[in-house]
Amino acid sequence: MATSRSLMDIRVEMSGTVAVVTVVGECDASEASRLAYALRDARLTADEVHLDLSGLAFLDSATLRVLYSESVEFELDSSRLVLVDPQPGIRRVLQIAGLDSRFEVRSSRDGASNGHFPFPQPDPWDALGPVDEA
Repeated sequence: MATSRSLMDIRVEMSGTVAVVTVVGECDASEASRLAYALRDARLTADEVHLDLSGLAFLDSATLRVLYSESVEFELDSSRLVLVDPQPGIRRVLQIAGLDSRFEVRSSRDGASNGHFPFPQPDPWDALGPVDEA
């Protein structure tokens, strides 16, 4: 009999009024509800939630839906959801989905008071290709 192994590990830590939700692995449709529950529980017990994405290698549309829905709930509760250390590929997916401006992003949990670090924007001139200097 084969056992089902989770694609993603979730850990929640409290530090005063801040909860840190750390995800490691891959978050797809089979895992997205676990992330939703973790964020919801953290929101109910903390004023601010830091979602540490440094170990997240993959996310899909179900995960994007969870992040968007939870961000709305955080706003309604006057609490904050902060994304911490998303990998470049995860940042790009958020940007393509149009969610990059929806979240505050920090470079690390230790830099929590440093404020907003925007997503890198692609240079539109790169699309033109190299310049022929003939």
